[in-house]
Amino acid sequence: MLNRVTNLTTSAAAQRTLQAQQSKLAQLQEKATTLDKISRPSDDPAATAQALDTRARLAATAQYGRNIDDGNMANGGGFRPRAGHQRDAEDQGPHSAGRQWLAAAIR
Repeated sequence: MLNRVTNLTTSAAAQRTLQAQQSKLAQLQEKATTLDKISRPSDDPAATAQALDTRARLAATAQYGRNIDDGNMANGGGFRPRAGHQRDAEDQGPHSAGRQWLAAAIR
């Protein structure tokens, strides 16, 4: 049996093709305008996961830096050990011989 292709069928197929091409063009224009490889997570799920991991690592590193700055400010602008925590190797006390040996071994 022969199927008859009507003008309506031909125009509907052409319209679907035009809509698909127009959608693809819009996606490509969006990528070209933003210069982003990923505009939606569904564009590249693996790259999205990697980008989120990198963003989290950058945020953690920035927080570490802020923590260091806060700690330095608490010490008056620079790192200084608390009093009594740093002793001289020649300090005369019950464990001075052990400290002297350790200081010599480190050098």
